Amino acid sequence: MVKIKFGDSKSANNDLSVRSYLRDIRQYKPISREEETELLKRVKAGDGHATEKLISSNLRFVVTIANQYVNRGLPLADLIAEGNCGLIHAVGKFDETRTFKFISYAVWWIRQAILKALAEQSNVVRFPINQIEDQGRIYRTVQALSQTLGRAPTLTEMAGAASISLNRAERALGVFQSEVSLDGPIGADEGGKLYNLIPADGPSAEEELSAKSLVEAVSDSVASLTSREAKIVKLYFGLEEEPATLGKIGSQMGLSRERIRQIRNGAMGKLRRKLRKRGLSAA
Repeated sequence: MVKIKFGDSKSANNDLSVRSYLRDIRQYKPISREEETELLKRVKAGDGHATEKLISSNLRFVVTIANQYVNRGLPLADLIAEGNCGLIHAVGKFDETRTFKFISYAVWWIRQAILKALAEQSNVVRFPINQIEDQGRIYRTVQALSQTLGRAPTLTEMAGAASISLNRAERALGVFQSEVSLDGPIGADEGGKLYNLIPADGPSAEEELSAKSLVEAVSDSVASLTSREAKIVKLYFGLEEEPATLGKIGSQMGLSRERIRQIRNGAMGKLRRKLRKRGLSAA
């Protein structure tokens, strides 16, 4: 396995160590899509040098992700180290025949590693791992839906798109706030807001790529549904207009609310399986 130079957890908990690490990784430049494709083929063949280069070229992206979780109970150095572990894991799991970029897949493993570390190691965060994972899933959903809808999604939309129940979504968000609200505070930092998880000036290039890839994957998956299933999913989640309730969709299509719910659930099951095959489902 590739060795990434980084201070140990105890000695790395200071700005000097992080700054030194950031200077070290400046030498690793982003690679082109063509170069990435070639590296992935070599990685699959067991080329250690290709593996190291692929990982190294994405180290700065890990820092970008880790920065989003500061002041949550672990120092930045530890967050980066955990994110790097997620990156390495993603290299071993990625299917090089996929049509999307490697980092669009790796971002989920990077976040997963960081979230688990926060749940298991932090002196501040003492919540069940499944709630931390649900929060991470909702975070990713907020990013993707905000891109699709052009606005902040409602709690119902977040829960539906994340394929978790409304109660689970409320519990996950309730970990950091007593009232589920996009402008409610999260964590010990009273200035922190849930909507601040979405960059105020728009997503960075890396985040935009990840959100775009997810939206494209969802769009491709919707195309695999029957026309009726696709219509219900699009209406329910507001993919083309304002979200509609099950009752409203039923009235529009001449079906009962319960029948619409059954069709929606069946369609969502198909979508989850489709996305899982593409490597985009939550772990």
